[in-house]
Amino acid sequence: MTRAWELLAGCLLAFKSQNSVAPLATNRRRGIGAAIGLLLIVISYATLKGDYSFPGFKAAWPVLGSVMVIAFTGKGGGAASWLLTRPVMVFIGKASYSLYLWHWPVLVFLRAMSENPLGTSLVPHELVGPGCLVLSTALAFTSYAVIERPFRAWKWTPLASAFTMIGMMGFTSWSGLTQRTGTQLAEGFAPITVAGRLYSVNQNVKLSPAALKKYASVRMLAPEHPNPVDEGVVRPGISNAPLGVLVFGDSHSTMFAPMIDQILLKHRISGRFVIANAADVRLFKDRYEDSPNFGSAADVRRYDETRKKLLEVQRPKLTIWIQRYDPFTFQDMESSIQYVMARSTCIFLQQAPVLNTGDYCTIDVFGYLRNVAHKDLTQIRVVEPRSVGVKRRRFEDALLSKYGQNPHLIWFPTEAELTAPDGRVKWWDGVSKLYYLDDDHLSEYGVQLFRDRLEKLILEKLNLPSETTSK
Repeated sequence: MTRAWELLAGCLLAFKSQNSVAPLATNRRRGIGAAIGLLLIVISYATLKGDYSFPGFKAAWPVLGSVMVIAFTGKGGGAASWLLTRPVMVFIGKASYSLYLWHWPVLVFLRAMSENPLGTSLVPHELVGPGCLVLSTALAFTSYAVIERPFRAWKWTPLASAFTMIGMMGFTSWSGLTQRTGTQLAEGFAPITVAGRLYSVNQNVKLSPAALKKYASVRMLAPEHPNPVDEGVVRPGISNAPLGVLVFGDSHSTMFAPMIDQILLKHRISGRFVIANAADVRLFKDRYEDSPNFGSAADVRRYDETRKKLLEVQRPKLTIWIQRYDPFTFQDMESSIQYVMARSTCIFLQQAPVLNTGDYCTIDVFGYLRNVAHKDLTQIRVVEPRSVGVKRRRFEDALLSKYGQNPHLIWFPTEAELTAPDGRVKWWDGVSKLYYLDDDHLSEYGVQLFRDRLEKLILEKLNLPSETTSK
């Protein structure tokens, strides 16, 4: 859904105010209307979350509240009118555009300082939010006083307009000349091919413009047509064999899917991949909504029902569960884990440590450090952000405390292969192969670190001979 209607609501309100035959409400009712509008804004702030379903119809509530506040505040009385006409509120309103312009670059800057791949983080992660509020507010008030107010009083002349245009064109040209190409940044690194999306049941097979830009330095494969949500990707194995391995998870599972598929094909093991990038792995959800990064609400529901049906009817011998879980609590996932364990033996992969490089493609990050900034990559200290590590370990401790001794849960640790003795994250082989695609997804080289161990475990639990396991 586009957001043009949000701006259109303000345009219609302005049109009404300029062409009004009768007031929108009597003075007595304006205070009530403004108060209701203010209440809608407060409720929206308190309840709406930054999920994939916003903006959408949910945006109607803050938009309606804003329209009501603007329409009914002013000449009318009431608490809302009194509050919004105080000098402090008026001043904040005047500086609001500067605040809008400043808050995002400040937030990006502070996040970069808290995710510093060159050494110790310069800004604690916990201070990013409060720091953004303080710094962006200070810069907004300063720029309002020093730039915005004088600029509004500027008397434009043809000469001033010409100089402004020349300056803007010059800046744009300089910015374009200073951009580094993906080829320059990737120089010296082994090329990365991402084939995991070929196994995804995500109904949106095309990458978003943001993802295309982020992964411009890698080869990203995608199916020509969406894989069926009701079936997933099927590997029959030996003819008429019962389902041996079921794989499900989020985008982290798509990283492992090609390697797991090689194991299944090699040993003729039957399997299914019902996995999806940008999907919530939980089997039970409070509600189903359209997801721009997955599909319709009906697609999401079918995704859950397919996995539950496979577990209930076919009872796979092994279910390999792979996801990023630090954004969740164990309580969020427990009912889904219980459902799997009651119907299959669950191999639960430990989440790989997250890099403190920010959400960028690793080729771009380390290519810039080596090929542009001329840094010695062996001296770069890459660690997991403390806040992520705390949440990850809290989930793991709760999971293993509850089910660590249960024979239907097999914990598959990944930390040893990816962590150095001094606590650094092993993000490459020291020569050319990057183990990570971005800050949290492993590359095709990274998942191969676990090939032998995972293959041996699958064969052992399926009671298959392991003589042919790769060395």
